[in-house]
Amino acid sequence: VFLGIIFWSLISAIDVAKLDFSRYQIINSSKSVPDGYYRAEGFILNKSFFVYADFASDEPVNITLVELGEFEKFERNEEYFYIEAMHDITLWEIENYPLEKGTYYIIITPVEGVVNYDLNVSVADLP
Repeated sequence: VFLGIIFWSLISAIDVAKLDFSRYQIINSSKSVPDGYYRAEGFILNKSFFVYADFASDEPVNITLVELGEFEKFERNEEYFYIEAMHDITLWEIENYPLEKGTYYIIITPVEGVVNYDLNVSVADLP
């Protein structure tokens, strides 16, 4: 059984850091995940955006991007569907990935041992 740690980022005009003229940072974290656990970084989009994510870790992880309902299934150890998933990786990147208004999670699960990671997620308006 995996135990989880959840972090939230809420996207709104007043609480995001503007990266440049078109992108807003919503997650900027450097954390660790103990062996036998997972960490879920959550964010809410108040409208449709292009999403950008950069991830780097010191040890291999499984990383998954899911919507709220699928995250709830994941937590109950039920079958769930994901938007993006990579296994046994130390680097992950997505660019110009369109996501609709909603709540999303990036789930980080160590393959083995303790993992230290950096995760940056930003959004840009759709044209």
